[in-house]
Amino acid sequence: MRIPSQLNDDNLYRRGTKRPRPVDAYRRIVRMCLALVLVFVVMNAASREAIYRPFFGSPDKSGFEPNQETLRRFDQTSVLGEDAASGKGVAAQRDKQVGASKRDREMADAITGQMSPKDQVVWGIWLTGLQKGQTDSQPPLASISLADALASFDQVVASTSSVQDDSDNDADDANDEGKTTARWQQTIGRIGGENALSAFAADDLTRLDVLREAIADAAQQRVVDGSVWRSSDRDAIRLRLAQWKRNQPLRGGQSAVSVGVLPLLQQPVVFLGRVVVVSGRVARSERIVASDGLPEYWQLWIRPDDGADRPIVAIVGDVPADIARISSDAILEAGPAVSIQGHFLKRLAYRSTLGADLAPVIVGRLPVHVTNVDDELVGRSSTQPSSVSAGLVLAIAFAVGVILAGVIMWRTHVLAVRTRSLRNRHRVSPVDLSSMETNES
Repeated sequence: MRIPSQLNDDNLYRRGTKRPRPVDAYRRIVRMCLALVLVFVVMNAASREAIYRPFFGSPDKSGFEPNQETLRRFDQTSVLGEDAASGKGVAAQRDKQVGASKRDREMADAITGQMSPKDQVVWGIWLTGLQKGQTDSQPPLASISLADALASFDQVVASTSSVQDDSDNDADDANDEGKTTARWQQTIGRIGGENALSAFAADDLTRLDVLREAIADAAQQRVVDGSVWRSSDRDAIRLRLAQWKRNQPLRGGQSAVSVGVLPLLQQPVVFLGRVVVVSGRVARSERIVASDGLPEYWQLWIRPDDGADRPIVAIVGDVPADIARISSDAILEAGPAVSIQGHFLKRLAYRSTLGADLAPVIVGRLPVHVTNVDDELVGRSSTQPSSVSAGLVLAIAFAVGVILAGVIMWRTHVLAVRTRSLRNRHRVSPVDLSSMETNES
């Protein structure tokens, strides 16, 4: 019967609340096991480094990790303005860090300007071997008139001094210029001598290193950025391949920066000609035979680890056997993991599935620790060991969950039996009631 209220015409009696239906214990256990498996899957996904790399970056797999000083130098380089666009800002910063002066750089540029592009490549390769002590050939002195180079540099010095006659430091500047010219004359004079490598002092090697970098920068300026392969790109490729094939270490002014594919595409002026480190997985491997002065090399198409679906083209001299077995028309989703350290050459125009696109080109080398896989594992993900370990962890967790669920169910059953026995111990049966009535009567 409904008794209405005088205030709001609502029922005075409390409405019955629906109690939730009791859930079976085994269903709770199944839900707990599924939740446990979900937690392990999320933990396994969260442990992958590639998820955090676009936000926090990652150290180079070859052991290089950019510190705050490197990042500070990168920030300074990114705001060099017009000098950065022409490549002079980065070159000046590099020469300053290797102990060379501004006049040394001007002298190197003057000597480089006297060479033809072909002679620059010959001298650049010879100087690269000289810096590493790995050359036994004679210097190509016949390809350049060093006297003309020195004369042209003297003219530059004279014109510079005539403009600055009113300065108080003209005498000191002229003295320094004369000393610089004399030092270069001594260094160049030792090139043609016997046992040139042993005759060079540390300052001589520094000046020759500046000359080598000036030649490399001149070749880099002839590279056409944002285009397909051009004949003018060959000189820079040949010089960089010779440099990295000899495993030339990073000098003080060539601090590597670990970058992704998007900064290379969006800020080419900052990175062109610089040493960078990129990481990814090989999707395609092409062997390029020697032709037109270029040595044999490998062209690798790499899927970057930073999450961007834009390839990176790496040009290296040698590759391990597992990468060499990848065909030139393969499109692997998860190939061998690699880390490329080299110079950013250009942005290469290529034809993709969506039309014309750009891919950054890195000329360098592969570290010695590139992940090797067996023949039957070529093309598979190199993260299989981690997947196997994750599966083992899930199996152990599932077994522990089942055992724990069995223990809980057994314990619940024992408690239920005990409670039922205690309840029935004091309960009076109908037979006992009838006997009690008979006795009373």
